[in-house]
Order: sequence, then structure tokens, then C-alpha cells
Amino acid sequence: MKLSACLKRRLAWSQIITWGFVIWTGLIFLGALNDTNFNPVGLTSLILTSLGTGFIFGFVIWRFQLGALIKRYRWFLTVVAVGIALIWQLLVVTQVSAPIGFSAGELQRSLLNPAVGQHLLARNPSNFFPTYLQHWLLVQFHLAPSWVNLNLINLSFFDFSLLLNLINVFLLNRSALMPLIWVQSGLMVTMIQVIVPGADIMVLPFVSLLMLGFVINRTLGRDGRLNGWQLLGTLGFSLGALGTWLLKPSALVLLVAIAGWSLMKFWTSSKKWSVIKTGLFKGLVFLLIVTSGGVVANQVKQHNDFIQITDQQELPLSHSLALGLTAPGGSNVNQTKKMRQLATKSERNKYAEKIIFHQLRNYGMVGLGQYFVTKNYHNTSDGTFGWYRGDHPYISKRPQHKLQQLYYRTGTHFHDYQFLAQLFWVACLGLLILGFRVTGSTVQVLRLAWMLGLTVLLLFEGGRSRLLIQFLPELLLLLGLTYQAAWQKLMRLAHVFVTK
Repeated sequence: MKLSACLKRRLAWSQIITWGFVIWTGLIFLGALNDTNFNPVGLTSLILTSLGTGFIFGFVIWRFQLGALIKRYRWFLTVVAVGIALIWQLLVVTQVSAPIGFSAGELQRSLLNPAVGQHLLARNPSNFFPTYLQHWLLVQFHLAPSWVNLNLINLSFFDFSLLLNLINVFLLNRSALMPLIWVQSGLMVTMIQVIVPGADIMVLPFVSLLMLGFVINRTLGRDGRLNGWQLLGTLGFSLGALGTWLLKPSALVLLVAIAGWSLMKFWTSSKKWSVIKTGLFKGLVFLLIVTSGGVVANQVKQHNDFIQITDQQELPLSHSLALGLTAPGGSNVNQTKKMRQLATKSERNKYAEKIIFHQLRNYGMVGLGQYFVTKNYHNTSDGTFGWYRGDHPYISKRPQHKLQQLYYRTGTHFHDYQFLAQLFWVACLGLLILGFRVTGSTVQVLRLAWMLGLTVLLLFEGGRSRLLIQFLPELLLLLGLTYQAAWQKLMRLAHVFVTK
């Protein structure tokens, strides 16, 4: 194939990814603007005070031309912001943590009483490794399975993922490092789901590690010859993929995106034997690590001194697809109860397939499209990532102090928190859209992974934005890498409107 034809084909794929991302994220942006979190009814003076303070700071900076001073001390201010965000996180975990239901409650009860855990995990064996990892860490640090301790572990996973994201961006584009730090600091303040222990948060550092392995191979080992950096990158990539597979398989969309983009790049470029040989070797290393890790993990699952479970009551993947096609697309108590009454996996599969075909016939093509649009709204519109929405029960105790008043549903400032979290989410989505002109390979891989993740939530069990958390590394890296282009576009748009 001629080089010009290869370049045209790669460009076509890149354009499809870019515009698919812009259109889909644009729909999410419109849905987020329409979310009930933005309803002004119920807001208190806290919102006016916060927004007013921010406006005054901005006006003072503009009026007295303090931009140069801020630029001079930008790293000092950045460190202060990160410090404040870390203190805020610790206060939230220690002061707001309380018993929660659904899968988080099952995890905590399993850690408290392995006999109960054996019953719960027999029904949901996919939760075994998140539970076992929490158990192992509690044992290593001699901690009791209290909600505060579980959430401190959860928080460490979350923040370690953020640190790996910074290393990724440092290797890719150092000028994007500071914008990403500020975006992640904002997320550290608004992300209340760190007090919901489970796989959604625990998988994040493994996704970030998977990405780091890919980035190391692209930036430090790109000459095509096998070297130490290539081996290190492959090791990180493989361990990240293994951990993601064990904790939250749906988060492997990043692996699929990387594989798809790499195959497309290989297909549309000239083939060098040295590149092919290195790629084959890295593929063998990846398979060796993942398969051997899978064997070890299975041995741990079958022979451990914590919980012994079998997969006899496991629900099939088709059950998740059936839930995904049944409005509103999330958990369905009656459907799950009926599924658990069936004795064999074969019967459960047939029951799920019956529901799937019934739903497809019932919707029709137009109805299915309308259903997916509605489900996409429920999957993505909520900037709190599903806090008190989609799952139940959440925290039911009455708020005792200021922080609990902000985060508990019956608190006087709960809607203020919803509004601020939604404002942050809308701002992030807007910046992602405005950065559409950045089309480097890594950015396109991240965009593809984001769309694959959204597709998984459309087809399978979704219905609440908590499940978006597993795709946060892709989103945060995209924000960092496209921030400068997005900000320049925003300033040009602002100039056009101001000068009219």
C-alpha cells in the first residue's frame, strides 16, 4: 500500500473518532445542563457566597493585572491547592463515612463475617477479588473493617491513580501537567464516592498503570528496538491489565482501544521487521504475565483462608445485557430474584436470552434508539457520579455537623453540593468538547476508550453515573492533554461575544 493511501486511511479513522467523541460528549453536555442538580430551588446562601467569592477574586486579578504575579508563583499555589484538596478528602473520609447498602454494604459485611461473605459472594463471585484485596490490606496494616478504614483504603487507591495520571502526562506533554493537577484537585474536592468502597474506585490505579505502560512504550521506547524501557512499559501494561481484569473487567475498554489503535496503525504504516519482532516479543510477555497471573488468582480464589466460594450461583453475562435492555437500564430486583431461583447456569442463560429477545422485539429500531438516548442521559448526566441516585440504600443517618450537612441527603446544604459538583462536571465536559482539534495518537486512543466505555454502559447494566467512575483515568488524561487548546478556543469565543 502506498504511503499516501495509508496516511489518508489513518486520517479518516482519526476524524471518525474525533467527531464521534464530540457528538457523543456534546449530548452528554446537554444532558448535564438539563440535570436536576442544576435546579436553583433549594440552594442556600453558601452557593452565592462561593460563586461571589470566586467572581471577586477573578475581578481583582483582572483589574489589578495580577496574572504575572500568579504565573510567577503558580507552582506554590498549585501545591497549596493540592494540600487543601488532600486535607478535604481526609476530613470527608473521617467525618462523613457511614454505613451504606448495595454492593458496598455487602463488601463490608463480608469482611466482618466471612460466613456471611461466603453466601453473598457465592451469588456475586465477581466481587471476590475486590473483597479479598480489601481483606489482605486490612490484615497487613492490622486494621478492623470499619467504614472509615475501608474508605481510607479506597481513598489511597483513588489518589494513587491520580498520581499515575500525572506521571502519564509528564511523559507525554509536560505543559499539560499543571492543568491536570488543578482539574484533579477539583475532582478530589467534589468526588464523594471515595466513601463508597468497591471495585469502581479500586480499579482506577490499575487502569492508570495500564495506560502508563502504553505511554512508556510510546515515549521512552519508540525507536522500535527492544530495551529496558520497553520491558518496563510492557510489565506495567500487563500488570495493569491483569489487575483491571480481576477487579472490574468492563474497565478493560482502554486495553481494547489501545489494541484497536495499534492494529490500525500497524495496518496503515510501513512494516519493519525490527518493529514486528519487538511487538511479538512484548505480546508474548503480556500473555505470559496475564495467563500466569490468572492461574495464581484462581488458586487464591479456590484455596484461601478467608472465604471459600463456588461459581455455581454466578449470574451469566447475558443477565447484565438483559438488565441493560430493561428500563431504566440498571439493577432490577424482580428480574434478579427470578434469575436466582433457577437452578443451573443453562436455565439462567435461557431466561436472560428470553428477556433480551422480548425487549428487542418490543422496542423496534426506533424505540431502541429512543431508549438508548434516555439511558445515556441516566448513565452520564449526574455530576455527583450517582450519589443518592440509582443505588440504594445510601447513608440514612441524620447529619450531625457541617460536612454531613453538605453530603447527607437530609442536610441543609446537600443541594449546594449537588449544584457545585454539577458545575464542575459541566465545565469538564465543555473543555473536552472545545479541545477537539488535538488529534495526537494518545488522545485518540483515550477518546476511543471513552466511547467504548459509554457503549458498555449502554448495552449492559448501567442506569446511573456511578459506573462512569471506572473510566475516570481516560477522562482526566484527556482533560490534561487537550486543556490548552480548549482554553484558547474558549478565550477566542469569549472575545467574539464580548466585542459584539
